Amino acid sequence: MIRHASRLGYPVGEERPIGIGADDAQPNAMVGLRRARAATALMLALPGSAYIYQGEELGLPEHTAVPDDVRQDPMWERSGHTSRGRDGCRIPMPWVGGEPAYGFGTAAGTDTWLPMPEIYGALAVDRQEGVADSTLEMYRTFLRLRREHQLGSAHLTWSRGMATTLWPYA
Repeated sequence: MIRHASRLGYPVGEERPIGIGADDAQPNAMVGLRRARAATALMLALPGSAYIYQGEELGLPEHTAVPDDVRQDPMWERSGHTSRGRDGCRIPMPWVGGEPAYGFGTAAGTDTWLPMPEIYGALAVDRQEGVADSTLEMYRTFLRLRREHQLGSAHLTWSRGMATTLWPYA
């Protein structure tokens, strides 16, 4: 699945690709991030379990310019190089914006299994910590509120009359 900040950047009703390449139609990054943040706010406000895929808390977009010659997802090979698969969302987390490999690893000149896009430096954890309107701080706030209001342990109770009003087949 394409990272939600990119997947939600396509026009509503348009078919979503399975992986995005540099020569494919590109998502609107600003629209995608706004929609992803709104979807996250809704998901974290609902009762029950919440699932966050690594990188969502930073608002990471899909790396759409992964060179085809370094792709590793088996889907790329199995599809005869027609479906780019998951490599664009398998890029490591950026921790420190100004470090080699954005702090992913400790050795100087550390290379990651897939190349990291330049934009990830500005989205690194150290660049978002303490920044009030950053995606990272938004997640931290919503997760704190979710914990305070015990939404993860909430349960749903059906009222027969309400269920019939909302769903006449109940």
